[in-house]
Amino acid sequence: MLIKIYKFFSCLNENQRVKLKIQKIKMVNNFLFREAINLVLVRHSEVIDPSILYGQIDIELSLKGKKDSEKLVEKLSLYTWDKIFVSPLKRTLYPAKLLAEKLNIPLVQVEEIKEINFGEWAGKPIKELSQNPVFWERYKDPENIAPPNGETLKDLRKRVRSFLEKIKREEKGNFLVFSHAGVIKAIFCEIFNLPSYLYFSLNLNYSSISIFNFFPDGIFTLSLWNADLLSE
Repeated sequence: MLIKIYKFFSCLNENQRVKLKIQKIKMVNNFLFREAINLVLVRHSEVIDPSILYGQIDIELSLKGKKDSEKLVEKLSLYTWDKIFVSPLKRTLYPAKLLAEKLNIPLVQVEEIKEINFGEWAGKPIKELSQNPVFWERYKDPENIAPPNGETLKDLRKRVRSFLEKIKREEKGNFLVFSHAGVIKAIFCEIFNLPSYLYFSLNLNYSSISIFNFFPDGIFTLSLWNADLLSE
């Protein structure tokens, strides 16, 4: 799996983007293994203004986003979870708190899985930012170019690497993570040891589910990416 993924992405350059086909699923348990650390990554649902670059701004979920979050909680409550990790922002806390209370399981807020800090770009319309040459330069050198007073992808990857190291020290079980597109894509790049410009080649939808399984012998699998659990 690692070799195939790396070969696939190594064929891309910084100007190419991949839209992996969204897999619609009805259940999660087919992708959870008894002998593994199962890391289930959930991107938050729709926010009130997707036209801005929100990053670490504590933006609210839209009405649709709240309804989708509640549907997701109902689906995820059918399974056994050992622990829930969540970014301490409202859009991720909303479903995570609902699920933790419903199932009476531990909820751990983790600063390391907050969305990337866009600094002075946060809250500005993407259309406006697209007129700034630095906005596009960042796509070519995301390891070193950051928004003013914001983070580089190197900074974000350092944070998620620390989180992954903690996860891998857990006993086998099912661990649910409510986080953000930037964080989940950075986790993907870290696990597959991909260069940072390929981060922009990954597509991740609202409310999507992605699953990594880590086995005791060091083998891991990517069982799901950007899967849709909400469609009937």
